[in-house]
Amino acid sequence: MAHRLPPSREIPLSDLLSKAPPIPKIKTEEDVEIWKTTRSYSDLGLFLQRLNQAVVGHYLPFTPQSPSQVNDLVSTTLKVPTNP
Repeated sequence: MAHRLPPSREIPLSDLLSKAPPIPKIKTEEDVEIWKTTRSYSDLGLFLQRLNQAVVGHYLPFTPQSPSQVNDLVSTTLKVPTNP
């Protein structure tokens, strides 16, 4: 039986419209440690748990032809575009 998760926080669109656009604040390891104590970090963790539970028992219809094909797909997925 799946573990029951707490409800997700709902933020009305009107609340978002009255706020300033987000800006990057995490620039150092210390910033990461501070972020880990915030509500947004908890919200992200809850979202990822819900996403994980949503795919339990579902499988992709993919059978790799070789291990190298899997490596190529993972490498392509992990490539992050760099800023010019």
